[in-house]
Amino acid sequence: MSGKRPLPVQPASSARARGRSRVRRDRSKAYRRIASLETQLQETKRLYDRYRKRCQRLQKSKPDNDAENEQQINATPKTKTKLMLRNQRVSTNVKRTLLFHNTPLAATQERSRITKTSTNKQLVSKVFASKIIKKYRALKCMTPLGITPKRIASSLKLGSSMVYERAKHKNSLSEETVLKVEQFYLRKVRSRP
Repeated sequence: MSGKRPLPVQPASSARARGRSRVRRDRSKAYRRIASLETQLQETKRLYDRYRKRCQRLQKSKPDNDAENEQQINATPKTKTKLMLRNQRVSTNVKRTLLFHNTPLAATQERSRITKTSTNKQLVSKVFASKIIKKYRALKCMTPLGITPKRIASSLKLGSSMVYERAKHKNSLSEETVLKVEQFYLRKVRSRP
């Protein structure tokens, strides 16, 4: 027997054929499920990127964004003006006016940061203490300058002179009372010797 004879191929049993077709069906179902999940994932990623970008644009365009405010605090007057007028079409006169506003504001902020004594702070607040600021309710706008509304209100009460005036406490005697007491003791005629 020089040549080997191949074994006869037996026809597959029907149970085996059914098992193989079931596996193929399950496998093709799994592949279809994977394909649908991949398309769903791509769609979700696309929507995520779209909304993330939209959120970024909204945050960028918002005027009172915390990051932008922090950026504006450290910015130069010209940069602040550019940030305020971003995406706006205004005349050069408006730009100049806004730049003029930001320049003394930055100088005053710097000065108030340096100033530590109450005397100097009072003098800085007296520069801004006017009835116009009170009239247009701009007292709270002074807080970035380091000037509290309370300090401006007290400067308005003290007067318009640009000289430091010591604040009077409520429990202290008025100048009138002090003068009367002094005069009483300095009088030569007193009821007791």
